[in-house]
Amino acid sequence: MTPGQFFILKFDFSSINRSPNVDAADQFLKDNLTASIMTFYETYSRYLGGDVDKLLKNINYTNPNISLLNCTKLVRNVISKAKESREEQLAGIRGVSNSLLSY
Repeated sequence: MTPGQFFILKFDFSSINRSPNVDAADQFLKDNLTASIMTFYETYSRYLGGDVDKLLKNINYTNPNISLLNCTKLVRNVISKAKESREEQLAGIRGVSNSLLSY
């Protein structure tokens, strides 16, 4: 992968509370995934429309996999529009890549 070609969505599972309570563990995981997507929007907001509050409305707090689908769809649309208009700022961006951090 060539640097600068992808937006990076980082997931850090090391901070998740590994509760023996399945419901609590599920909520910790959902909260962690949601926080990662929020950080992604905050990091790349200037490329994705500029309005962080509007981007955060794409987040489904009870179902982070929907949030991830919304996020990747938004990135695809932004890249597609940038290619159509030959926008220099996103000329080299190919997509979104995830970065799994675990310790």
